[in-house]
Amino acid sequence: MRSFGLVVLFLFCSVSIFAQVEEDFDHNNVSTSESDCWEFDNATVSKPNSSVALNNGGNRPLGDATISGLLGESSITSPYIQFNGNSTIEFQHKLLNQTGGYINLTVTIIDPSDATAVTVLNHTYRFWYLNVGGNPTNTINESIPINYTGYGKVQFRWTWLDAYTNGYVDNISIDGTNAADGSQESGGYCPAYMEVFDTLCSATSNVNYSALYNDLSHSYNWTFTGASAGTIDKSISSNDGEIELDVDSISGDFILKAVESSSGHQTYYYIHINPLPTVDYDIDSICLEEPYDIELTLTGTAPWVVQYEYTGSGGTQSVNIPSSPYTLSMPGTADAFELIQVTDGEGCINSADFLPEVTVPYFPKPGPTGAIFH
Repeated sequence: MRSFGLVVLFLFCSVSIFAQVEEDFDHNNVSTSESDCWEFDNATVSKPNSSVALNNGGNRPLGDATISGLLGESSITSPYIQFNGNSTIEFQHKLLNQTGGYINLTVTIIDPSDATAVTVLNHTYRFWYLNVGGNPTNTINESIPINYTGYGKVQFRWTWLDAYTNGYVDNISIDGTNAADGSQESGGYCPAYMEVFDTLCSATSNVNYSALYNDLSHSYNWTFTGASAGTIDKSISSNDGEIELDVDSISGDFILKAVESSSGHQTYYYIHINPLPTVDYDIDSICLEEPYDIELTLTGTAPWVVQYEYTGSGGTQSVNIPSSPYTLSMPGTADAFELIQVTDGEGCINSADFLPEVTVPYFPKPGPTGAIFH
């Protein structure tokens, strides 16, 4: 049986039940943020005077987006993050000056296919040269609940018409786990590192795997990291975004990796392969037509279901076995016994072709006890 899913964050009872990705820009160095996989487009890190800064007027560095010209946009984007359902995104933001025809801040989660997965905030500071919702130079504190499971970057994007000022953001805290591959960082961009855990049975055929956020316009390369678990069939899709795996007769832990050719996004399948269950037997020698016990010794994960037939059974019988060894009682008519199938608690199945042939050990018939006289 197969079971798989995205890696699950372990919850714990403390101030927060989530891992967090945070950025407060206190290092005052855009290169430091970029080395942590933050991206800056027409934006930087700066340390404005206390009179205009965020942080309740504290003279601390912050994310600084340039807003200048007739039409344009700037953005600051987080590393890829793994989100696990209900979570919260917190940050502070404001404008340096209350000027401009139109200025908007949109916060979104962008998944690895570059699609917008969630719109977190759509905030307009200025419209038709007027303030919207108060003075935009006042610090705005956001704490926004979201519900998203998957991978994505949080992007803070400022757009404007006829505006000349700066957009500030600081004290960013995002519930989730950093999922960016910093070892592949280039120019502040880091590809996503995505994990899926799967459980299979030995010798399973035609197991389907897909790269997460499969982009049909890009190609993928599939390999095992370390030992191979079987044969990869790449003829399933034109871009190799989907493959089938035929598992060898092995057990253990294996890693299957798909790397997207353009962005470098990586999907890692951590595959645990369970061995097929086995059953052995033992029968004490008996006399013909004498009831007997057959002791079954099983391997694999309890409990087991064993299917069998015997002379006079009227078809296949089934027994649930909670632990090994297990004693099965047979009637005297059961002069032939056959194991049909064994299924263990993991759903792994072994069939008659790979199970032992059972021989019922009868004592030999006794010879004549003496001469016959007439």
